[in-house]
Amino acid sequence: MKKIITVGLVALCLSTAAFAEHPNNFGIGVAGGGSYGGAFGGSAALSFKIPDVDVFWGVNIGGFGSKTLAVGVSGDYYLLDRYFKLQSSIVDIGYFIGLGGYGTIGIGDIFILNAGLRAPIGVTFQFFDNLLELFLDVAPSIGMKILPIKQFGLDWGVGFEGGLRLWF
Repeated sequence: MKKIITVGLVALCLSTAAFAEHPNNFGIGVAGGGSYGGAFGGSAALSFKIPDVDVFWGVNIGGFGSKTLAVGVSGDYYLLDRYFKLQSSIVDIGYFIGLGGYGTIGIGDIFILNAGLRAPIGVTFQFFDNLLELFLDVAPSIGMKILPIKQFGLDWGVGFEGGLRLWF
């Protein structure tokens, strides 16, 4: 039994050493997506990360496919951020699980102000030694919305997005 535990601990240490995180550089890119639930349709976003700040930011414009123009911001902290460095390939494959917040203002047929929490879960493909990143994620969210006559309501949804970031 001691041998099995020892082999398991060694394997765990070796596998952990093969994993890395997103680079601590400046990253900027574009993303697009949509959501199920909530008030708005598709969206386009600017995605970025600032060095030494452990938050991935998104500034988006949405409402495509609806009569309301939405402008929003999100910030996500990755609780788990790992990718596996492949030895003989130009791509490293990874995954992340995060927790963050969002705020959105919708203007059009109705005025809506939304704010809440989100939990992004996704995969990442990093090319050319972390120079270029392709990411895909799903982000369930829950929050509050304020309707035109100061009525409060539940804002929920499952967002999905894909994007491309350059790292400098």
